[in-house]
Amino acid sequence: GTFEGGRAAAEIRFIYPYRQAFISFDRSHVDHCSTEELETCVLHELVHVLIEPIDGPLREQFRGPLYENLKGTIETVTDQFTRILLRLRSKKNGGLHFDGS
Repeated sequence: GTFEGGRAAAEIRFIYPYRQAFISFDRSHVDHCSTEELETCVLHELVHVLIEPIDGPLREQFRGPLYENLKGTIETVTDQFTRILLRLRSKKNGGLHFDGS
């Protein structure tokens, strides 16, 4: 997820060939986030997990400048899916929650 200025507040790193991913956070951003902003950021990174089966092969096939052009589109799609999930959560009481409830 990103915040003002376009700097990443968090990023996800996939471990191949294992089905593992690690999310790392930039404390200088995250320490000043509201709970809602942090939940949105985490959800954004988790959506990358859903998109990775498409993004990973694209990244491998189109290394360099060509993939850099696609990267913005991947982020846009990730943001759109994140917003959809957040809207579903707000429309349904008991929807997605990150506090264990």
